[in-house]
Amino acid sequence: MKILYLDCYNGITGGAFASAMMDACSNKQEILSLPEKLLLKDLKINSGLVTDKDILSVFISVTENKEPLITSFRYLNNILWNSELETEVKEKVHRILNRIITEYCVLFNISEEEAGLKSIATLKEFVEITVVCKVLNMMQIDKVYLSDIVIPGGLEINAIPRAAINMLKNRRIKTGNNRACRINLAGAAMIAELTESAVGKVPGYILAASGYGTEINSSGEVISSVRVLAGEIKNEEINTHSLIIEFNVDDMNPQQIPYLIERLLDSGAADAFVAPIIMKKGRPGFLVTVTCSSLKEEQVLKTIFMESTTIGVKKRKTDGVRLKRNIYTAATSYGDVKVKEIFLPDGSKRITPEYEDCVLIAKKENLPLKIVQEKIITELNHDTKTFGIFNN
Repeated sequence: MKILYLDCYNGITGGAFASAMMDACSNKQEILSLPEKLLLKDLKINSGLVTDKDILSVFISVTENKEPLITSFRYLNNILWNSELETEVKEKVHRILNRIITEYCVLFNISEEEAGLKSIATLKEFVEITVVCKVLNMMQIDKVYLSDIVIPGGLEINAIPRAAINMLKNRRIKTGNNRACRINLAGAAMIAELTESAVGKVPGYILAASGYGTEINSSGEVISSVRVLAGEIKNEEINTHSLIIEFNVDDMNPQQIPYLIERLLDSGAADAFVAPIIMKKGRPGFLVTVTCSSLKEEQVLKTIFMESTTIGVKKRKTDGVRLKRNIYTAATSYGDVKVKEIFLPDGSKRITPEYEDCVLIAKKENLPLKIVQEKIITELNHDTKTFGIFNN
């Protein structure tokens, strides 16, 4: 698993992020030639070095050979989808642009069609977003981890657009009184789309590349600096970070419990289960335990209060370890079956046929479920060093 750690120790702008990614990239010529793939012949990407607080950093600039055009999201999307970029890169850029569109629709109470005609992002910011997405694709990054984001405080807060602040929801921030610490729409939108949230613990990884990037304004002043560290997690165990939410109920119809669990899973919970308990005054009740990521917390809590009778919950953060796994479809004598392949620490594998697929086959063939499961396990593990279990 390849990861990127984004350290926003001095704000986050599209220019600083793109510069750091270019610094970490081994094929810089590929990035400099991006205007050709975007079919923007009058555009040029330049790069240079600057020392910021004794750190040697890269900065890039985007220049045009003619007067800058007034850009709209519709115009930028036309450039994007007509470009020669890889489909995966196009889709990433498109989702980031849509983050800004969505935020403006909410903030100014306008339709997506109206927002699409406005000049919200510049051509320069568009190119910076493209640089970041292109390098992520080149480096085959699977996940982006995020540090605390240092933002200006006090009277300097006016250096950050309100839409950018809104896009930092669910991310941890630190406030400082630093004029040279900016956040713009491009930087905030990339954080919102590319990263899950700030984490207390980044899993151990083997460092493969690093990059330091800055953005400089027209007066030559540094307005943002970031660092990126790229690496690979060699251990097949993947650290996960989630929330555990618990609550008790003693006045809820037991018939509603299965539906509650179903709705919690639909709202984004990773797991939900119920245990019978004896509550105060000897009343029988239920302890409901839910796990979810911090990004899904709001929706999960909404479901809890809508579908249960509880008036409060307990929350705590937790770390976990998950073994690496692949999910794919395997051919068997019964037809195609969805399979979960789990990699164990000793190098062996555990193959698990999906329970629902086995049930459908058992009903179709009018066979006992255990016979279907045993036969599929035998076929999947034929002449291999893997072993299987039933997924009930």
